[in-house]
Amino acid sequence: MGEDLWDIVESMDEPPKPEDGDGFKYWRSKNASALHVIQISCNADAFSEIRNITSAKEAWDMLEGKFKPQPESEDDDEGINI
Repeated sequence: MGEDLWDIVESMDEPPKPEDGDGFKYWRSKNASALHVIQISCNADAFSEIRNITSAKEAWDMLEGKFKPQPESEDDDEGINI
């Protein structure tokens, strides 16, 4: 993700509060840009999952949880012929 926006998505910190002044304004601008990049990268199905989300991190986490392939378990016996 360009424009130095990835830190908004991967941050584990709570976003600044409106009373934090310039810190909040900076975060809000970067969040809006990151969210826009995520939204325009989605197909219609993915976008419908995040259309009401206002946080880039929340949108990313939602999409990751829904669409990221899950690793197969080593305990999974399906496909093993004995």
